[in-house]
Amino acid sequence: MKKILVATDGSPASTAAEAAAIELCVEHGAELVVVHCWRAPGEWLGQPYYQHAVARELAAARAVLAHALALAELAGVAAEPELIEGSPAEHIVDVAATHNVDLVVVGARGTNPLERLFVGSVSTAVLRRATMPVLVVKEDWSPVREDRPVREAAAV
Repeated sequence: MKKILVATDGSPASTAAEAAAIELCVEHGAELVVVHCWRAPGEWLGQPYYQHAVARELAAARAVLAHALALAELAGVAAEPELIEGSPAEHIVDVAATHNVDLVVVGARGTNPLERLFVGSVSTAVLRRATMPVLVVKEDWSPVREDRPVREAAAV
């Protein structure tokens, strides 16, 4: 593997996905592409409220990316950020194809069937659209496990 993409939204599930992707990058000497999709607020807010809302959302999106990039840097992994406006389900696979990644890593929240019916699942949408392998990481995954020494997990 030479290049891995991780999708992040700042949630506990995506934090677990970040850790797994970084661990894989360390193990394989791969580069990391970190993608975060954000949504602009409705223009119905009017000016100047719309511009203020966009600025807040964009600052929050940049903070999510910065956190993931900082984790990669701590692990010594080269990482490239991608900040995309729009639906993650639509754009993650497109970014993966553009960067010709070998693996996509996404987090999975513990949604119930009713939530999935109305909201949908980004991880499911990515699995359906992707032409490359996809790793779905559960929210409670941790790089620290009983079968792995703590010093190895600390590298992540």
